[in-house]
Amino acid sequence: QTYLSDNQEKGGYFKPGEAPRVAVVEGGNLKDVKTDDFDYILISHESLKDKQVEELKRIGFDMLVVDEAHKVNNVKGVRTESLVKLSEEIAGDEKYLALLSGTPAQNKVQDLATSLRLLYPEKFDNVSDAELTGMLVYGDIIDLRSLLLSKLQMKELKDSVEMPKFTEQITEVEMSEAEKEILEVIFNGLRTKFI
Repeated sequence: QTYLSDNQEKGGYFKPGEAPRVAVVEGGNLKDVKTDDFDYILISHESLKDKQVEELKRIGFDMLVVDEAHKVNNVKGVRTESLVKLSEEIAGDEKYLALLSGTPAQNKVQDLATSLRLLYPEKFDNVSDAELTGMLVYGDIIDLRSLLLSKLQMKELKDSVEMPKFTEQITEVEMSEAEKEILEVIFNGLRTKFI
């Protein structure tokens, strides 16, 4: 496989023959992949199953890059469970995990819990998904900001992308009595469950 980075005439940055050797795994078959033959293994996390996780563990790796990480949002999903298992292999000073996403913020608290579980598998290993979500909702993770800031890197595209001017409008909506009761039941239920 050739890369734009191979072609120095077109702005490539690898000297001839020094581009990384990449194994593109289609259909999830890792049986014939040998670490001596490739520098990188590309596999879709959408097709990642237990079999591929075990094969990747057997092969060994020192970096895990998850593209489209915002799609890894169902804490009970096969994709998330597979990636958590792989992230548990990333331990030590010379191993790295990168979650890449064009989505700057998580949509739900559960999505943030999934990211934390991937970034810190050892820290949240003995915490259930419901407990971790509850800890986030009630602010029980005191060092949440430091946990996230030490692992996040953001690239601003405002110089290269024309963005409309930001405007904010707050619209207050009065809740009905039935909605207030439902909200109270939810919060009381969560409070009872996590206190």
